[in-house]
Amino acid sequence: MDLSYTIYNFVNNRLPQGMVLDNLEKKDYLILTILFTVLFLKGYYWALSIRFVVQWFPNVNPYIHPMFGLIVITDIFLKEFQGLLPTIFGMDMSAMMAFICLEWMIRTLESIIIM
Repeated sequence: MDLSYTIYNFVNNRLPQGMVLDNLEKKDYLILTILFTVLFLKGYYWALSIRFVVQWFPNVNPYIHPMFGLIVITDIFLKEFQGLLPTIFGMDMSAMMAFICLEWMIRTLESIIIM
C-alpha cells in the first residue's frame, strides 16, 4: 500500500463533514493546521506518559538510545514548568502542571469551530 494513500485516508477520515482534500479553500488550510497541531500534541502527550511510566522501573537505563531520546524531547517542555509548584511529600508537581497545560491546549484546539 502506498504511504501517501495511507496518509490521505488518515487525514480524510478526520476532516469535518463536507470538507474534501481535493478542493481546499483558505479556511480549509487553517482547519488542517489545527488538525495536525492537535495530532502532534496528542502524540507528545503519549510521549510524556510513556516517559513517566518507564521512569518508575529502576532497571531501565535512561542513557541508552530510545529512552535518552524520549527524555531529551520531553525535557524541552517540562523545563518550562520546573519550579512553578512546590514539592509536596518529595514529589515534584510541575509534571502534573505540564500535563494539565498540554491537555488544555488539546481541548482548546479541538473545540475551535471554523465556519
